Amino acid sequence: MHNPMPPLNALRAFEAAARHLSLTRAAHELHVTAGALSHQIRGLEDLLGLKLFERRVRSIALTPPASCFIRACRPASPASRRPSPASAPWATSACW
Repeated sequence: MHNPMPPLNALRAFEAAARHLSLTRAAHELHVTAGALSHQIRGLEDLLGLKLFERRVRSIALTPPASCFIRACRPASPASRRPSPASAPWATSACW
């Protein structure tokens, strides 16, 4: 069965939001609106079939699956920017 690769912009949006725990700060960093960033993240959630953030009144928090997914998205070191297909976060179900 073919699993589509998540869009890179959606992964960038997720990583920035997870790092900042703020859609506004992540959107500012990526030079997009908070609405556009939220749209990217919702699309990623739909693709993965996971809820990545607990959305609160004025904050967000990572869900347990998102905490695992963010570790898979971040490179081990700055030198290793290219993930190998075998280590791609969408290719494994170890965390969920």
